[in-house]
Amino acid sequence: MQKFHLVWDEGRHALGIPSIDREHRGMMNLVNELSEAVAHGCSYEQAHLQMEKILDFVSDHFAHEEAMMRQYGFPGLEQHIVEHKKLL
Repeated sequence: MQKFHLVWDEGRHALGIPSIDREHRGMMNLVNELSEAVAHGCSYEQAHLQMEKILDFVSDHFAHEEAMMRQYGFPGLEQHIVEHKKLL
């Protein structure tokens, strides 16, 4: 099976908020780990565990991101929350 690899591009992906940028890179790394595992024939159970790991990480990230947006009065917070819920 062919794999894909996500590559962090500082100019394109960085928001300039170190904690959020770290989390975004972390999500990309987790997806890359899943892609690598699947490309090497991991079992369904292993893929499922990696997907759970990704979803847990993303859920925590969304909570962190929404808390920061709330703290700083981000005007698009409610719509951003809707988008997060669609993804989970």
